[in-house]
Amino acid sequence: MDQVAHSQAGLGSFDIRDAFEIALRRWRWLALGAAAGLVLGLALWGALPRRYETTMTILAEPQGLPESYVRSTITLDMNQRVSTLQQRVTSYTNLAKLISLIGRERLDPSGQRSSESLMDEMRDNLSVSVDSLRESFGKEGHAAAMVELRYQGADPEVLADVVRAIADLFIAENQKDRAKQAESTEEFLAKELARVGQDLTEQEQQIRDFRIEHLGALPSQLEANNRELDRLNDSLGANLEAQQKLESETRLLHDNEGGAKPAGSTVADALADAHKQLIAARRIYTDDHPNVVSLQAQIAQLEGELAQEAQQPESTAWMDPARKQALEETALNRASRKTEEQHLRDRIAELEKGVEEAPKNEQALLELSRNYDTLKASYNLLLGNKHDAALSRNLEEARMAEQFKVLRPPFTPSAPFWPNPLIVVPSGLAVGLGLAALLVIWAEIRTPAFHSVETLARRLGIPILAAIPDLVRERIYDGIASPDPLDWRLVVHGAPNSAATEQYRGFAPHFLERKSCRVILVTSAQPGDGKSVTCANLAYLLASDVGRRVLLVDADMRRGSQHRLFGVPRKPGLSEVLQGETELSVCSRPITPLLSLLPAGSLVRNPLALLTNEAFLKLCEQASESYEVVMIDSPPILPVIDAKILRRISDMVIFVVRAGISPSGGVVRSLQELKDVAGLVFNRVSAGAFRRYYYYDAYSQYEYRDDDSSPRPEAGGWASKIAKLLRRKRDQV
Repeated sequence: MDQVAHSQAGLGSFDIRDAFEIALRRWRWLALGAAAGLVLGLALWGALPRRYETTMTILAEPQGLPESYVRSTITLDMNQRVSTLQQRVTSYTNLAKLISLIGRERLDPSGQRSSESLMDEMRDNLSVSVDSLRESFGKEGHAAAMVELRYQGADPEVLADVVRAIADLFIAENQKDRAKQAESTEEFLAKELARVGQDLTEQEQQIRDFRIEHLGALPSQLEANNRELDRLNDSLGANLEAQQKLESETRLLHDNEGGAKPAGSTVADALADAHKQLIAARRIYTDDHPNVVSLQAQIAQLEGELAQEAQQPESTAWMDPARKQALEETALNRASRKTEEQHLRDRIAELEKGVEEAPKNEQALLELSRNYDTLKASYNLLLGNKHDAALSRNLEEARMAEQFKVLRPPFTPSAPFWPNPLIVVPSGLAVGLGLAALLVIWAEIRTPAFHSVETLARRLGIPILAAIPDLVRERIYDGIASPDPLDWRLVVHGAPNSAATEQYRGFAPHFLERKSCRVILVTSAQPGDGKSVTCANLAYLLASDVGRRVLLVDADMRRGSQHRLFGVPRKPGLSEVLQGETELSVCSRPITPLLSLLPAGSLVRNPLALLTNEAFLKLCEQASESYEVVMIDSPPILPVIDAKILRRISDMVIFVVRAGISPSGGVVRSLQELKDVAGLVFNRVSAGAFRRYYYYDAYSQYEYRDDDSSPRPEAGGWASKIAKLLRRKRDQV
């Protein structure tokens, strides 16, 4: 279970070693893709039309005067202005003039292109870039800049003329644009200044009319009105005191006469006291205060009573003429004081109304003044800006503003810039390698398999008992005869000194470590992996090299092949023994004194029924008594379940994986079902991968020959080394 879990975890891991192994194995694909890409790059470099490029540099110098003195009306960034100029230069009208100036026959030698097509090509071929020089020049205002015009085309003789004409258009359009913008700015500011001046005049008239309409109730007159109120209240108090004094004189004259007492003397005294209290209260409280309101009501009541008493007839008693004259003068003074009192009261009421309206008028006047101040500030700002705009226009007219000057004139290119061989050829090479890499990835994904011993050992984590190279009859039996009637692939018998035999011998130590190992099962994931050849060679090895009595059982009753490998009849065999038609001793074929073969026998419809029968267990017991080792050649595990049944009676399981063929997913599933595998046999490993892993270069006689002689020396010098290197590359492929 640990081995299976390790194989599951390792199968999904992919690192740089796997990529290197794939690249080494598929190097021909990659080399072919690189060669095709290189040819494609060279072909493109030779076939693509040549294009030339020329450049022209224009220096944009800032204005001569400091901007703290004269501020320019051009505020756009240089990149924005150059982009705008480029659009204007490449307009239909300017390009039509440019085509007429350069000559249509020079721009279109074929004479088959329309004007719109030529204009579109000129727009596409022109590119403009800006590089600021603020660090090199002063930092005040706009910095100097380098404007580079770049133009491409197929005729190098025409490029310089085209760029020169475009540069002239740039310079002319820049001057025209600056002058027009300065003039339009001044005109706009003049119009705005006139409009704001008119609004300012109207606002001044509104303030003037408001002051006239609310004269006496303006916030600025509030203090004067309060002082006037105080003065009038004092005058009113003096008037009332004078009236009280006249009342006293009148009453005294009547008392001395002994006649009737004048009316209203008590009411007049009360009225005078009430007026004094009202004057004192207004100095402390407002007109809405309850004390002030109460005193005003009391005064109104007393004045009514005094008026009623005055209408009553005076006493008709006799009076001295001198006293009578004094009474008449006093009455006249009282009437005059009364008229003066009414005038004072009217004036006080008028001033009190003005004081009450002052806060409301103050808010309205503040709103009018705020609008006036805003308009005045706008007017002053526009006036200053108009003055600056006029200076800027004068600066443009005097040609002291920013100027475009040619710093580097255009040149006639001598070599094309495209196609560039340093770009096209490597690009073709990269495309070829990329396509080849995609094909390699597609092939690896389409047929996932194990191709090298390193990958198999790292991913599955199960011991590799043997790595058998791909068997080639001509190489194994170079100069010697192959065994007959045995199959030539039985290299343990026919070529005991070959590299394949040496790999099969690697199984012997694992077998000897398990002293109780009697039954060995050999299987694989799918047909064609080489399990039958592996089983036959291992059985022959245990008999010939280890000296064990071995019975080789061909348990693949569907597609048995051991009889063909050893050159014996197929039947009678295992199927006849399990069906009870014959005995093991009759069906077993002796191959060597220690090796016997039990072929598969005749075909049966249901081999699984025979393998699960008691006869099979009896056969195994009988074979264990007569032989030391029983080698079972099992069917592959994925197509049928025979191997799972045979696994129950086996002491050791050997799993065969064919390099480059056995699907990695099928191998892992098979190992999961078998649960415990003693080791792997990596079959038909490519010669290059086999040599890289086992380093057989120093023992060339063990590669594929059965030759006891020493290795033949090759010709000395560099020729032999190159030949040897070429053979290695050939074998690796």
